[in-house]
Amino acid sequence: HTTADDPTKYQPPAELEAWRQRDPITRYRKFLMDRTLLTDAQDEQLHDEVNAEFQAALDLYEVLPPPDPARQFDYTYAELPPQLQRQREEFLGF
Repeated sequence: HTTADDPTKYQPPAELEAWRQRDPITRYRKFLMDRTLLTDAQDEQLHDEVNAEFQAALDLYEVLPPPDPARQFDYTYAELPPQLQRQREEFLGF
């Protein structure tokens, strides 16, 4: 599946909601808060820090040059199988 899939075509909404209630992050947050090991302010601060870290990484990624499509054949196999070698050669011919 990809993020382009429409999950409602193969997953009933009730199943999605059941899993949403079992979300480990939500459950752990509740666990910590129930034991006063985490406050709303700390949770908000942590959320803000994670979002800032994610945004910084995204900003770095967005200034990278586009990857070379021919590299898709690199680093997958120690030796490229003959079928993929032919596909690579055909691709490089375009």
